[in-house]
Amino acid sequence: MPASATSQEQRATSLQQEYGLSRDTVRHALRLLREAGLVVTVRGKGTYVAVG
Repeated sequence: MPASATSQEQRATSLQQEYGLSRDTVRHALRLLREAGLVVTVRGKGTYVAVG
């Protein structure tokens, strides 16, 4: 079951706090992972590990 946008934001905030990163850093890292084909982002649903 996909998570809501609110819980996705909470997870991003959790990553920021846990690793002491800025929001921009987390977003940049996710963008690089998407460009490498390692994760896929579904708008309004979340970011998931790519299969295959």
